[in-house]
Amino acid sequence: MYIEFWLPSGAGGLPAQMAAQQIRQSVEKWAKIHDIKYQTKVVKYTLRVAFDDDNLCNFFALSYKGSRQFRIVDPLNNI
Repeated sequence: MYIEFWLPSGAGGLPAQMAAQQIRQSVEKWAKIHDIKYQTKVVKYTLRVAFDDDNLCNFFALSYKGSRQFRIVDPLNNI
């Protein structure tokens, strides 16, 4: 499972880069507070945040206070 944030499209990708940077900073701050390791990856116009333990996706959803909308994706059910 992973968390997926949507990134804006257009203008040569500049809005997507700016939004991705803002999200990364916000997630980094959250991760430091809770001492959690994570990985990020940009795929097309989405930013994915993955954790070693799938249960951390639920914890993230309950405790993250960022302003951007996200969803939890289970690759097995995302066909």
